[in-house]
Amino acid sequence: MKKLIILLITLLPIIVVGQTDSVKVSFSEESVTKFEKTTLIDEYEKAFGNNRVVKSAFRIGPANANMQANIETLRSIYPFVYFAKSFTPIFEFEQKIGIDKSFIVSYVGRNTRKSVMTENIFTLETRWYYEMKKRVAEGRQKPNITGKYLSLKALVNLYDYISYSSIILFKPQTFFFRPTSSYSVNWGWQFGNNVNFGFSAGLLHGNKAGIDQENGWLNEKQSNKKDISWFISSNARAGLGLYLPMKKKIANNTCDFLQCNYEVNQLLKVNLANAFYLDKYQQQVKLDVAYERKIGHSPLSVNSNITGTFSNYTTYTQTGMSLDTTYNSNGDIQSIISYVTYKPDLKGRQTYVAKLEEQLRYYIGMNKRVARGQSASNLNGFYVGLTGSYQVASALSTFIDFDGIREVNGSEKQINVGLMLGYQVQTNRKSFIDVSTSILRQKIITPVPRPGLLNTILDFSLKLGFAR
Repeated sequence: MKKLIILLITLLPIIVVGQTDSVKVSFSEESVTKFEKTTLIDEYEKAFGNNRVVKSAFRIGPANANMQANIETLRSIYPFVYFAKSFTPIFEFEQKIGIDKSFIVSYVGRNTRKSVMTENIFTLETRWYYEMKKRVAEGRQKPNITGKYLSLKALVNLYDYISYSSIILFKPQTFFFRPTSSYSVNWGWQFGNNVNFGFSAGLLHGNKAGIDQENGWLNEKQSNKKDISWFISSNARAGLGLYLPMKKKIANNTCDFLQCNYEVNQLLKVNLANAFYLDKYQQQVKLDVAYERKIGHSPLSVNSNITGTFSNYTTYTQTGMSLDTTYNSNGDIQSIISYVTYKPDLKGRQTYVAKLEEQLRYYIGMNKRVARGQSASNLNGFYVGLTGSYQVASALSTFIDFDGIREVNGSEKQINVGLMLGYQVQTNRKSFIDVSTSILRQKIITPVPRPGLLNTILDFSLKLGFAR
C-alpha cells in the first residue's frame, strides 16, 4: 500500500503536464469601470419612458379602488348602463415647472341623479421630484413625471344633500364628521400616468354632527358645528393618460419590465390600495393577501385571496326613542314621527370584515402567445373566471323603544358566487396591478332576519402592490 501511494505522488506532476495540451484556461484583461445598479424607476423608464421630455400630462382613473352596486335595486331598465354611469372617475392635469417641479389640479364629481348627496372635490398640489435633477444630469432619464416626490396638497369638498330626509338611508355615524377641506404633506412614487403610490399626513377641517334640544340627531350640515382633525393615510391609484407635447411613440422593449419572457408558476401578492386610514374620529386598517398558482402548464390558475379589515369610528351614544306629534287646526293628530334620541357622550364602535375568496382564472390567448414565442407561460394578461367568496362581518343589531335601547352583537355572513373579467400584470421589480369586474349572486345571512337577503351585484376591484 505504501508503494502504491508513492507511485501516485510520483505520477501526479506527469498527469498535470499531460493535461495542458487539451485544456486551455484564458483570463480576460478587460477592466470593468463600473457596475450599473438599476431601480424600479430605471426599468420603468426603459420600458415606457420613450426617452422623452414631458411638459404636461392629462390622466383619468377610478377615484375608488372598490365599488359595488346592487343591480336589482337600481331603478333602471338598463342596470349595467346605470352601473357604468355611477362609476366615479378622477381627472388630473399635471404641468411641469422646470426640471423637477410641477403642479397638479384634479377634480372628482359625484352628482348622479339618484344620489343622496352631491360632491364636487377640487385638489391643488405642488410637487417636487427630488431625485430628478441628478438623474437627468446622469442621463438616466429625461425631465418628465416619473420619480419619487414630496408634495403639498390642498383639497376642497363642496358637498350638499339632495334631500335631508334621504339621510335615513344611511347610518347616522357615517356622517358624524365630514371634511370640507384638507391640507397635507405627501411622499410617493409616480410612474408616468399609470401608477401613483404614497403616504399622506395632514389636517382636516370639516362639519361635525350635533344633537338638538329634543336630543334628536342633527346632521353635520344642520348643526353648524366645525372641527379640525389630523389624519394619516396610504394612497394608491392607477390610470391612463396623454403626454404633452405629443411625440411619436418609440418601440421599447417592455417585456423585460413586464416579465413576458419569464416563466411564472406562482405569485404571492400583497394589495396596498386602501391599506390604512387614521384620523381623530375614524381608523381603518386593511390586510389583503393573495396566492395564485398555475395549474400545470395550462393557462388556468387558482387564486386564493384572504382579506381582513378592522375599523373604529366615533359617534354619539344612542339613548332611546321619542315621538314628535303634529296636530291640525281642529286638534286632530296629523302626523306622528318617531326618532332616535342621543346624548352628547362620544362612543367608539368597532367593526371587522374577514373574507376568503377562491378564483379559477383562464388567461385568454396565453397558449397562442407561448406558441408564437411572444411570451412565456406566466400570470400576465386578460383573464376570465369563476369566483366564490365567504365573508363574515360584525353586525350590531339595535333595538330601540321608549324604554331605552338594546344592542345585540352578532355577525353577518355573505356568500358570493359569480363570473369575472380582469387584467393582471406583474413587473420585474416585484410589483403588480390587478383590475377586475365581477357579476355576483349574493346571499346574506344575518342574526336578525330581514328582507333583501338575495341580491345580484356588480363588483369592481383595483389592486396594486408587492408581488413575488
